Amino acid sequence: MMQALVVIFGAAAGSFLNVVVWRLHTGHSIVRPRSFCPNCKTPLRWYDNIPLLSFILLTGRCRYCHKPISWFYPFGEGLTALLFLALYLRFGLTPQAAVFAFFSSFLVVLFIYDLRYYIIPDEISLSGIGVAVLLQWYLGAALQSLLLAGIIAAGFFGLQYIFSGGRWIGGGDIRLGALMGAMLG
Repeated sequence: MMQALVVIFGAAAGSFLNVVVWRLHTGHSIVRPRSFCPNCKTPLRWYDNIPLLSFILLTGRCRYCHKPISWFYPFGEGLTALLFLALYLRFGLTPQAAVFAFFSSFLVVLFIYDLRYYIIPDEISLSGIGVAVLLQWYLGAALQSLLLAGIIAAGFFGLQYIFSGGRWIGGGDIRLGALMGAMLG
C-alpha cells in the first residue's frame, strides 16, 4: 500500500515538474493561472489533470481542441514516480529519501528541459547547488567535501567545454556538474 502511495505522490510531483519545465520556458508563473492547454488555452478540469491516467483516457489529445498532448508530460510523471519508488525501496520513509527525492526533482526538471529545449536553465541548476549543499550538510556531509566535489565535477565538464571549443557541451553542463558534485559529495 505504501509503495502505491509513493508512486501516486511521485506521479503528482512529476506533473508539477512538467509545469515547472513548460512555464519556465514560456515565462509564465508556476503558480497561476491554473493548468491550461498550451494550444487552445482552455483551462483544464481536475479530471483532465490526473497524472498518467488522464493522458491515457484522453488518448494523448486535448479534450477541447483535440491537438496532441506532448509525450513529455506522461514521461516526466512516470519517470518521477519510478524515481520516488526506487528511493522509497532503498531508504524507506526517511529524511535521506526525502532529500534524494528533492534532488531527483531538480534533475528531472533539468533532464526534461534539456531534452525538450536543448538548454540547461541556470535558474534550476544554480539554485539547486545551494539547496544541495544545505540539504547534504543537514544529512551530515562535510561542507568542504561538498564544495570540493562541486568544483571537481564542474572542472571535469569545464575541461570538456574548453577542449571542444564549446561544440560538445555548453556552459549549462558545467553548472550541472557543480550541481551533481554538490548532490553527491
